[in-house]
Amino acid sequence: MPTPLIPDQLIVQVGKETTWGTPVSATAKLMGIEQCDLEPIVDAAQVDEMRGSQQPAYLSNLTKVGAKARISGVVTSEDIPYWQDALFGIATPTGANPYTYAYTAPSTTLPTARVQTLIKGSGSNTYKGEGMVLTDFEISCKANEPWKFMANLVGEEVSTGSLAALSDRTVNVINGNTNTLFIDAMGGTVGTTAISTAWMEFRLKVGSNRGVFPTLGALKPAGYFDAKWKGAELFMRLMFDATTKAYVDAIIGASGPFQKLIRIKGTKSASNSVQLDFAGTALNAPNPFTTDNGIVVVDFKLAGEYDSGAFANFLKMTTVNTVSALP
Repeated sequence: MPTPLIPDQLIVQVGKETTWGTPVSATAKLMGIEQCDLEPIVDAAQVDEMRGSQQPAYLSNLTKVGAKARISGVVTSEDIPYWQDALFGIATPTGANPYTYAYTAPSTTLPTARVQTLIKGSGSNTYKGEGMVLTDFEISCKANEPWKFMANLVGEEVSTGSLAALSDRTVNVINGNTNTLFIDAMGGTVGTTAISTAWMEFRLKVGSNRGVFPTLGALKPAGYFDAKWKGAELFMRLMFDATTKAYVDAIIGASGPFQKLIRIKGTKSASNSVQLDFAGTALNAPNPFTTDNGIVVVDFKLAGEYDSGAFANFLKMTTVNTVSALP
C-alpha cells in the first residue's frame, strides 16, 4: 500500500540570503503558518509555423524559469518581523527585552529588503524558493479572531532542497480582543484620539511594487527591483454611531478630502504587540446603512497618502517582542 504525504506533515522554514538568488540553509522554522503555496515557474513555448501539416506543433523550447509563493497565517509578535523586514527593509531592533522593531515605508531611499530562501517540505520531499522577495502584503483581523497576514513573493527559481534541524519556537499570537483604535486628523499627531466605537474588522493591503526582471542569456531573472509603492488601502468596519456618523457626514458634505491618521494596535502583553500607523484619504463615500450581525455598520476605505505633518509618511509599523535578532 502506498504511503501518502499529507499536508499536516509539511514544514515551512526560511533563511536570509546575503546575495539575491544564492540560497542559504534555513535558520528559522516559521510558526503559525496556515498555508504556503510555493510554485515553480518553468515555461515553454511551441512555434506556430507553416509546415503543411495538421499536427499541432513540431518545435518547442524553454522560455522562462522563476518562482512565486503565497504564504499566510496568524500574526505572532515573534514572526511578523520576517515579513515586515521583507516589506519595509531590515530593521535593527532597539531596547533590551523587550525589543522594538520599527518600520517606515521608504520615501527617497530604496530599502534593503530581506530576501528569503523559502523552504517547504517533509523529509526528502522538500523544495526551496530562491531569491524570494515580497511584492504584496496584507494584515487583517475580524472580531473574535486572531490577526492574520498574507504575503505574495516572487523569486529566481524553485529547486529541490532540504530542511534544517530546527525546533519549534515559543510565539505569542496577537488577538482581536486586544485591539485599540485611534483616529486623528491628517497633519496632527497619530495615536492621540482613542475611538470607543465598536468595530468588527480591519484590513490593510500594501503593494511594494517590487519584482524581478528578465535578461537575455538566461532563463532565470537577472535580479529584482524596487519601484513606487502602489495599492495601499486600509479598510475598517465600524458600528454606525455618533462618531462614525460625523465621519460619514464629513465625507458626503464634500467640503474637501476626508483624510485621517489611523493607529491600530494589538497588545498581547507589554512585551508582545503589533502596531499599524496609517495616513490616508477616502476616495469614495461609504454606504451608511450596511449591516453586520444584525446591526448597522459603516465601511471606511482609505487610500494611503503622504502626511506632510509630524507623521511624514503614509505607513509605519512597530512590533515589540522578546527576540533580540531574527534567527
